[in-house]
Amino acid sequence: MVYFFVIVFVGVIIQLFKIEIRAEMLAEAFGLLGVMNSIENEDDRIDKDTGFYNRKALLTDVNGHIVNHRRLTVLNLQITNPEIVRKITGSSNMDVLSEILADYLKSVIPRYQIYNATPESFILALVDSQAEEAATTASKISQRFESPFKLKDSEILLQAVILIANVPGELKTADAVLEMAEQELPKNINKHVLCGTDLDYLLRRAVIEDAVSRGLSEHNFVVYYQPTFYCNGSLHGAEALLRLKDSVNGMIYPDEFIPVAEQMGIIHELDNFVFSEVCQFILSGFPAKYGMDCINVNLSVLHCMQPDFLSQLKSIIQNYHVDKKFINFEITESAAASDYNLLSTIINSLKVDGYRISMD
Repeated sequence: MVYFFVIVFVGVIIQLFKIEIRAEMLAEAFGLLGVMNSIENEDDRIDKDTGFYNRKALLTDVNGHIVNHRRLTVLNLQITNPEIVRKITGSSNMDVLSEILADYLKSVIPRYQIYNATPESFILALVDSQAEEAATTASKISQRFESPFKLKDSEILLQAVILIANVPGELKTADAVLEMAEQELPKNINKHVLCGTDLDYLLRRAVIEDAVSRGLSEHNFVVYYQPTFYCNGSLHGAEALLRLKDSVNGMIYPDEFIPVAEQMGIIHELDNFVFSEVCQFILSGFPAKYGMDCINVNLSVLHCMQPDFLSQLKSIIQNYHVDKKFINFEITESAAASDYNLLSTIINSLKVDGYRISMD
């Protein structure tokens, strides 16, 4: 907006000294258009319900700081007990968290440095700040969470963890900043402020991302079969388990690479790979030789929610001509409980097609 005001000022000065050059009206038109455009863009960057800047603004601003080589320290404030808000308010609208924290956070740093990355996670961007200043700010915020916050007639004791990272020192890109806000915190954490080596788990994520990408290109994914038994000890079948034998980091297990693959948007590729491997295993004659009833395949909720999920399965099964009764899809209880309405249609379609379904 400053640039557009300068344009107007220059136009006025030119016409003041050169009356025959009618620059004032033109400059004012450009200036007014630019100011209006800036205001509209600013509206797009702000969440109207919370008053904080949104994810789009976060990515844009962090990228701008990186390009301009400005020192940036980000404080990621993560609320670790958001469910308390649901219990007290009886609402699933987590914008209430922003309402609770808004006045306090704005008293710590200017509003234009606060971003609502997720409903339970906030980014505070400290530009051109020293490490000591960031640590002091994080400590001050952490101490505030020792006392309850007010929500109408209630008091809520929120629990929070603050992550401190430098950009582009520890976090190389704006996407990495957003991933920090979205990524689940390590279990059994006993600190309220994390920095330095405490953030190694974030670096581990980058390692896993590289390994997953290599796994697809270098064919490093392997399917193992864990036997399942009846209560009398006789063989029932086997469960297909996906593992990643990375050429750099060795064996990587699903609890690490599955969440990363989901966030990378490639979980469907892994699921289709497992399904194809299972079909080949059935065709090998090994299950029939040992009297197996079926092979259990874990059903990815994110994948099966995709519109073309059933058509992908149909395409794979037609390639191998495998009897569908040998495929038993396993669904976790937590997934079924949280997405029952959406999953029920998919499950019924799978049953009609001849697949087996079981609860894990």
